This record gives sequence, structure tokens and C-alpha cells, in this order.
Amino acid sequence: MTAAALERDPAGTPPDDHGPWIFTFGMAHRLVVTSATHHQLGQLTGVGVPLSRRYVRMPGTREEARGEMMRLFGLHWACQYPDEESAGVTRHGLTELVLTP
Repeated sequence: MTAAALERDPAGTPPDDHGPWIFTFGMAHRLVVTSATHHQLGQLTGVGVPLSRRYVRMPGTREEARGEMMRLFGLHWACQYPDEESAGVTRHGLTELVLTP
């Protein structure tokens, strides 16, 4: 694999491309609320709420968006995609988890 290929996400989008990016969750991922995330995740109450079949839309470059996901969800997310179609939002019937600014 070339260095240029390593600079791209699996869907082939250049790393400096600004989002919004789509992040999905795995079947076993559950909400873990921290002081940093409480105000942004108000629509989901309670620790341990399943995140499967949900996705989050995150602005910024690929790395900025990943950084914000790590801040909000730690390692409790699955994949990053450049758009809803690549993430399978319609195909898999995913529901958007809207973050409060």
C-alpha cells in the first residue's frame, strides 16, 4: 500500500476533506455519559442506552471529526464514513443521534 493510500480513509476520501462525516456504532456499543458529553447527549438519558442502529454526523476534517468522536464517545463507536450512502444509513435503517451544540 502506498503512503498516499494510507493517507485516505477506507472510502478513499482525502484526509483534508471537510465533513460532515458519518460515524456509526456497533451492536454492542452503549452510551457512556461523561461530564463532557452530558449536555450534548441530552436526547438519550441513562447510562448503557444501546447505540446500535444509530449514527452521528460530525463536521470538520477527517481528523477533527475523529477527535471529537473520541472526546464524546471514547472508543464506543465503530466506523467513519464520508457520507450517508457509504455508511448505509438508508440501507440499514439507521437513526441519527443529533448532538446539541
